[in-house]
Amino acid sequence: MANDQSSPRWWQTAPGLLTAGAAFVAAVSGLIGGLNQIGAFDRLKDDTPMPPPAASAPVQKVETGRLSAKDTAAPEITTPVAAAPKSSVTRRSSGTVIELASGARVCSTMSQPGDRFNATVVVPVAGSNNLQLPVGSAAVLAVTRLEAPTFIGVRVDSIVYGGRSFPVAGANARPQREFVAGASQSGVGVGACIPAGGRITVTLTAPVSIGRS
Repeated sequence: MANDQSSPRWWQTAPGLLTAGAAFVAAVSGLIGGLNQIGAFDRLKDDTPMPPPAASAPVQKVETGRLSAKDTAAPEITTPVAAAPKSSVTRRSSGTVIELASGARVCSTMSQPGDRFNATVVVPVAGSNNLQLPVGSAAVLAVTRLEAPTFIGVRVDSIVYGGRSFPVAGANARPQREFVAGASQSGVGVGACIPAGGRITVTLTAPVSIGRS
């Protein structure tokens, strides 16, 4: 009994300590292996919040161009060409009819051949260049002497347009007449009058150019 009490315990010997340490390491290794198999470490890894990515400044793309000889050439200078002014001359051809109204009462018993009086255009007359002889344009007429029963006639001398007078080379005029009997320069006689405002129809027998070139 005395020998048994004096012998060292198993953990007090070097082999015993080594055996106990190996057993502890084996137990810890087994525990870690078991936890790894059940995914304990993966859950811990997934539960760990990831830091937000650092904001990066946007990358600006710098385009580099090439200057060609065309880009660097001086711009061409073009001189605008002035458009030719549109002619304001309008031509009335032969056969054109012009309707006039007499500006005064003219009678064969009181007038002499060649006496002039005015008349005005009462219907616009179209011509070339889409220009018109407007209503109110003036015409200068002259009295002509005719034999009975017409007694009096007229001749168209010119047409006034834009303050200028344009001669009429040829035209036939047919005036409205009123027959009268009364005193004349040679006594009592019978004659005819063109009333004030009376219609005078003129038909051109030659072209007439009216306007400014």
